[in-house]
Amino acid sequence: ADDYSAVITIVNELIGFYRDISQYDKSLYYCEQILPFMEMHGLKGSIHYATTCLNVANAYRAAGKCEVSLEYYKEIKKIYDRILTPTDSLYASYYNNLSLLYQEMGAFGKASECLKMALRIIEPYGDIIKIAITCSNLAASLLRIEEEQEAEFYMNQALQIFIDHGEQDFHYGTALSVMGELKKKKKQ
Repeated sequence: ADDYSAVITIVNELIGFYRDISQYDKSLYYCEQILPFMEMHGLKGSIHYATTCLNVANAYRAAGKCEVSLEYYKEIKKIYDRILTPTDSLYASYYNNLSLLYQEMGAFGKASECLKMALRIIEPYGDIIKIAITCSNLAASLLRIEEEQEAEFYMNQALQIFIDHGEQDFHYGTALSVMGELKKKKKQ
């Protein structure tokens, strides 16, 4: 029907769907189709293109193709730097996702740096659940580089937010797991 917007939306959903059910070959197949399609329609370098690149980067990360994923993150950063202000919330999402790649690569120091950048961006927005999730992820990365005291600071912050807001978010379980890991390291 020549509805290019619908094609882009549907293919992005397929990439995420197949990634989530671990059918990486299908996810990557759609990754290879969508970006040339977007370029053909003059969208390369746009915010929509960057959003799709983020989805593609996450698909390659999930499939274990970390170096390819990293190249897409570099492309996203170039686009964001050209279009967005440094405090745009999309940067927080970018840094959160990039931290997952660094965690997969075993680069927990870089993952921690990304999460600290994400936290600085999202704190002024006041989305406390996102703050709690980021603090929890940061604590997990800090534990991997033996920064237990700093990890505990962020973990306490995350847990307090989850407790104050009814413990309804599914990330609360992850936060408890990270705190359990921290307590085990401290022999508590």
